[in-house]
Amino acid sequence: MLLNDKQQQQGLFLTLLLFAFFLPLLPRVATYIGAVGLLICLLNPRIYLRLKRSSILEILAFSTPLLIWLPALFMGYPVSGKVETKIGLFLLPLVFYLLDKDDLSQTLKLFKSYFLGLCVAGVYTLAAASITFLSTGANNFFYSKLGAYLHFHPTYFSLYLILGICFFLIALRKKLLDSREVKIGWIASVLFSVLILLLSSRSQWINFLIFIPLLVFPLLKDRLGGLKAMLVFSISGVFFLSAIYAIPATNKRLMDIFKSKEADQSAKIANVRYQTWDASLKLFKDKPLVGVGVQNLQEEQLNMYETLDYERPLREKYNAHNQYLDLLAGAGLLPLCFWLICLFWQRSFNKQYFKFYTIALSVFLLSFITESMLETARGVMLFSFVMGLLMVSIKWKEYEV
Repeated sequence: MLLNDKQQQQGLFLTLLLFAFFLPLLPRVATYIGAVGLLICLLNPRIYLRLKRSSILEILAFSTPLLIWLPALFMGYPVSGKVETKIGLFLLPLVFYLLDKDDLSQTLKLFKSYFLGLCVAGVYTLAAASITFLSTGANNFFYSKLGAYLHFHPTYFSLYLILGICFFLIALRKKLLDSREVKIGWIASVLFSVLILLLSSRSQWINFLIFIPLLVFPLLKDRLGGLKAMLVFSISGVFFLSAIYAIPATNKRLMDIFKSKEADQSAKIANVRYQTWDASLKLFKDKPLVGVGVQNLQEEQLNMYETLDYERPLREKYNAHNQYLDLLAGAGLLPLCFWLICLFWQRSFNKQYFKFYTIALSVFLLSFITESMLETARGVMLFSFVMGLLMVSIKWKEYEV
């Protein structure tokens, strides 16, 4: 044994703090740091005595989207890249289970590190876009151009930011922050809101307009009273929606929604999201219980795009852009139902974290409707970090070594 228990725990927690910070900034660096955390676990084999059979079952259940790929891997199909992407669904919760939780502050420290990383990411992207504008005149303050500075898809970037704001507001309501952290949090939340506006992910605009008001209004009501809170709340909402309408680039994204509703049937069918969903639904209907096989899913989707004459999804080799449909088409109804049950079965051992868990789960479940998040490294790492940590925080009990 190269490390004693105290050294092992200190090293593991430090790597997790660094992982949380680099997660929104440099996911590849975060991955390497996470690997160091696993190495630290291996240096002290006694740590695995903390795990009980129920712990392993919880982690495996959480990892259902990974587990359905393992048979294909063992049968020799070329799916190692897909498995590698999803392996965080198992490893991150496992590491969290091996971490001591002497007090409730450790989980909060990890979220603060994540929040700080988001602040750096937000400032960096706006600064880079400003420098580009001043030096070349190019306007990169919008959608994928803004996210490109960190190689961040706007939908995922917005999701990271929304969760950061939600965690801050929940911690504020629970009085878990000091006065300096509260000031920094409010400034950062305004910055994040501006970024969410500019990134123009329409699905994440919906998440923002659902969850941020849900968390902000009780804070305003406690501070100002019901009537004034409603007034401030209404003005803020009108300002946000007016900003979307007033900025030409975001206005175009907004108007596309209404044009789609008014379009005739042929124009609707030409919508890429409709095409990917339609093709995946047809695959699911063909084999509803077992799916077409995860190892065959991409090929089957491409064949269906060709059959239906969906040119752009075929050319771009799109997935379903819907996590539920990807699981349904690839693995069938039973794995999807089992996985969703696993996400909902948590019991509130620690009520301090139950609201964090509920809000985060709700945000993810809505995001899964428009994105196949667990098919990308950014999506898997965020989901595994946030839900794995909160799952363990809720389920955690002391284990004797």
